[in-house]
Amino acid sequence: MSLVNDALKRATEKHNSRPPAPAAPLHLRPVEPAKPHKTGIGLVLPATLLTIILAAVFSLCLRKPAEQKILPPPAQPPAPAENTVTKPAVSILDLAPAPLIVAAKEIPAPPPPAPVAVPTPPQPAPLRLQAVFYSPPHPSAIISGKTVHVGDSVRELQVVAIGSSSALLVSATQTNFLTLQ
Repeated sequence: MSLVNDALKRATEKHNSRPPAPAAPLHLRPVEPAKPHKTGIGLVLPATLLTIILAAVFSLCLRKPAEQKILPPPAQPPAPAENTVTKPAVSILDLAPAPLIVAAKEIPAPPPPAPVAVPTPPQPAPLRLQAVFYSPPHPSAIISGKTVHVGDSVRELQVVAIGSSSALLVSATQTNFLTLQ
């Protein structure tokens, strides 16, 4: 251990005995002028030309013919000479077998449809006061599974008042006074 300490002491003494090296002057390079940026004209011009060419080709493909030639009606076949005999034309109907004639029975008219009963929409269950949490500044209640406060709405009825065992709900056409059971 002493060998290490001795070596450190010698290194410190040697370092301290040397005069500090003179600071090297800073050599700064002059500022280089900024290089101009390319504006991208090299790509814009070919892209513009390509777009114009594609638009022209596309419009030519979609263009309707300006004018269609109207052909004269086909020439009428010459009228047969009076001395010639012509064969009558045979149609597909002449070659088809004769239809089978069956005596028709009178089919009774179907009975008129039975009146369809229009289903009435299911009536919602009546409102039920399930619980009251009464505190004079902020009373609340559970009405049909929904927690409400004064001013809330339940099925288009507004909760106007909540008492210790009752609640008053009002709408434009009806008033419901619910009590705990």
